[in-house]
Amino acid sequence: MTLSRKTKDELVAEVKKLQRKIDSLQKKKSETGPSFLPDLKDSKWESFFKNSLNVILIVDKKGKILDINKVENPFKREDIIGQKAVGFVDKGAVKGMKAAINTVFETSRSQEYNSWRLDEKGQARYYKSKVTAVVKNKKVVAAVIDASEITKEVTIQQQLKESEERFRALAQNASDVIFRYQVYPVFKQEYISPSIQNLIGYSPDEYYKDPYLGARITHLEDLPLVTVDALKKAKGRPIVFRLIHKKGHEVWFETINNPVKDKAGRLVAFEGISRDISERKRAEIALHEREAKFRMLTENATDLIYKYCFYPKPHYEYVSPSVKTLTGYTPEDFYSDGMLGFKIIHPSDVHLLGDSEKLIKEKSKLSNVKGPEIVVRWIKKDGSIIWTETRNKPVFDENKQLIAVEGISRDVTKQKTSEEKSKDSEERFKILSNATFEGIVFSENGKIIDANDQFIEMYGFASSSEIIGKSLIDDFVVDEQRPLARKFLRLSIPKPFEVDTRKKDGAIITVETKGQNIPYFGKNIRATVVYNITERKKYESNLRESERTLSTLMNNLPGMAYRCENDDKWTMRFVSKGFQELTGYNPKDIINNKKRSFSDIIHPMDRNMGRRVIRKALQSQTQFGVEYRLIKATGEAKWVWEKGEGVFSEDGELLFIEGFIADIDEKKQFELELKRSRENYKSLVDYSPDGVIIHINGVIKFANPSALGMLGVSGFEEIENKSAFEFILPEYQQQTLERMQRTKDGEDLDFVELKIKNRSGQIISLETKPIPIRFNGQEAVQVVFHDLSSKELLLKEQARAQIAEETNELLEQEITKKKVIQLQLLESQKYTRLIINGSIDMICASDRKGFITEFNQAAQRTFGYTSEEVIGKHVSMLYEDPDERTKITDEELYKKGVYAGEVTNVRKNGERFIAYLSASVLKNETGDVIGAMGVSRDISKLKRAEEALRSQSAKFNAIIESSSHVIWT
Repeated sequence: MTLSRKTKDELVAEVKKLQRKIDSLQKKKSETGPSFLPDLKDSKWESFFKNSLNVILIVDKKGKILDINKVENPFKREDIIGQKAVGFVDKGAVKGMKAAINTVFETSRSQEYNSWRLDEKGQARYYKSKVTAVVKNKKVVAAVIDASEITKEVTIQQQLKESEERFRALAQNASDVIFRYQVYPVFKQEYISPSIQNLIGYSPDEYYKDPYLGARITHLEDLPLVTVDALKKAKGRPIVFRLIHKKGHEVWFETINNPVKDKAGRLVAFEGISRDISERKRAEIALHEREAKFRMLTENATDLIYKYCFYPKPHYEYVSPSVKTLTGYTPEDFYSDGMLGFKIIHPSDVHLLGDSEKLIKEKSKLSNVKGPEIVVRWIKKDGSIIWTETRNKPVFDENKQLIAVEGISRDVTKQKTSEEKSKDSEERFKILSNATFEGIVFSENGKIIDANDQFIEMYGFASSSEIIGKSLIDDFVVDEQRPLARKFLRLSIPKPFEVDTRKKDGAIITVETKGQNIPYFGKNIRATVVYNITERKKYESNLRESERTLSTLMNNLPGMAYRCENDDKWTMRFVSKGFQELTGYNPKDIINNKKRSFSDIIHPMDRNMGRRVIRKALQSQTQFGVEYRLIKATGEAKWVWEKGEGVFSEDGELLFIEGFIADIDEKKQFELELKRSRENYKSLVDYSPDGVIIHINGVIKFANPSALGMLGVSGFEEIENKSAFEFILPEYQQQTLERMQRTKDGEDLDFVELKIKNRSGQIISLETKPIPIRFNGQEAVQVVFHDLSSKELLLKEQARAQIAEETNELLEQEITKKKVIQLQLLESQKYTRLIINGSIDMICASDRKGFITEFNQAAQRTFGYTSEEVIGKHVSMLYEDPDERTKITDEELYKKGVYAGEVTNVRKNGERFIAYLSASVLKNETGDVIGAMGVSRDISKLKRAEEALRSQSAKFNAIIESSSHVIWT
């Protein structure tokens, strides 16, 4: 808190006053009562006993009152004599009283104690008592208690204590610094408030430890101001000085010191209050500097600077020396005549001042300056006339009353003369200067008379002299569009129109033009504003081409694109032409549920499944993918795969759902056929009496039940990932290795005999044949074998032929189906690649860690990189700020599943450009995110064109609005 100086001064005065009262009372009490006790029968004693202002009691050893000099109400003397003295004091004082009396009787030495009691009003009364022994024959026979009332003293001490506590609380919380510094007998900082640390960085403890700290941190130039002698001479006047902050900078202080003297009149200390005035001081210094600069400026300025005051009477407070050059009069002439400024105004221009002179002479109450800028003629002292421009600024007092004006006057005679000579040029210049970024051309009867720099630059000319006199239409508009241009010029209501024009070098640019007729010294000329919209037209053309390409792409995709509502019927708002090919229904019948809803053609068993998947994706604002069946117009079921996402507003409100539905019916049929084929093959192998083993480089990966029986094991887990050579006898292993290699090389081998030793130790003769296959995506060998020892040799050739025939049939079926699927996959991949590379938009895909996996031709052209330069590199290399890429992927894309917005990319040559990016995450068949794909387009030129268009529109409007006579043609 901040204390006012009055509060602090009053508080210090109150403390001093209380201290003086205490000192006076203590001195008075010390002079009252004897320091020893004479004989009780002594006349002097009797006189003192009767006339003493104090209460005097005589008590025996047991504290019984033997006598008392006076009695206070409501007591009577006879009621007190014989009573114990402790009965007349508060219980809290009994112990001290008894101890004092006992000590006097035991030692004969005087004792003192303090006691108190409550009077008849219930007020506490305090006493300071001295107990003295009465001795006879060297024996203490009684004790005299001299009780001096100290109620006032105690009350004052309590008030003093409260005042001190209040003072300390104020000092501890004050923003100003309160201090007491002792100068006698030694220098010592007796007290300094905590606020000192906030102001200069030193704590009170540092002051207490170092009595000279204050002097040592005082600015050297200010040390003479704070010596003891200087402070004594100040006699309570404010002293301004600087202290050096603990961090080294200067802090300005203002302090008031009050000298403190002892009883002998010696100066023992200084008490005072200091406050930080650094801000005020800096403001004063800055003001002085400004005043000095202002003075220097006014003394050397060619313009006239003055201050004119209205009170107590009109007079010039300041007139710069330049007035002599300007008017021929000296500053003293103006100081002596407060109305001289009005006298030198040309009579024809006096009316421009209104009633100013009259109001000043009549001492009317002025409220403001009307017309702070004025151009008038002055008559100089030599009689010549000059034009002057004066600017006045009103000066108000604290009551917001106008008390003065400050002004600057300058000689504008040359400018006024020049204005008259070049008025024609000025008019044209003003019109041209109102539009600095658009092409503006002025013509009369179709011939160009002037143009601004932007028009000249737009058409490739070096200066206006090259186009003055040219026909605005015949020399600029292309031949086939000249009739159109003339038609627009003749319209009664002017309209903007687009036209192709030819530059100096023959290049064609498309412009949007607007014109208006404006008055020009009694005749009409035409002002035409020209906007170059060539780039905008290119963007519009590219956009239309992009839309056409997209439409073509969507119409030729094996499926349909759509936009629908999130309702029970999946109400379609848009479907592409592929809808009819996919379902057999006319697209018009499905839009807005005209004849049927989309939900109606979903297979009944699949409706709830698809709805759950889509609802869940919409809640998490992620993409969804779902497979289900549609019922075609023919009644047939068709499998489709749908991928889509919700489109949300900035507020997170779902607007609609967009996506693509692809025909996967053939794929599904292939999958079912493949599944059945695998199941048939597995059944054949599992129930075959011949053994079948599949191995990779000799490591067993599959064995049918017959093979397990021949090998003497009960379950496949006993031999899984074990070497087949553990069973082949050593003399057959080299032959087996050679046949493995020949099989890998593609050679078709016949059956061959070999012997194995099974887990039971039995030697078995087998006839085997290896066949190369792919197993779980890897190159492997399938070995078919049968036990020669358990079969008739006559059936050997028949069994071998049958096994080979059945195996070949199965393999041929699998190979045929596999080739069909591979061909379909290859065609799909080629088609996808053509779509990606045929896109005019940039397409870039990356894995989950951000490394680029796809970079189409449009991206290569835009960024300047080849696909080989970026594939496998991190996608952040394409961003100007890698943090922007991190924010997009981590905070948007991988949380929401999608992202759309503007980004700042950088080309290979370092050039930055703005692109509009639409990205979504990529997921595998289990729904795990495996990466992201983005489609973007460079919109830098479009952004510049939009900005230029907005700027041009604003400038053109400024031209139109600035004219007071506008006639559009």
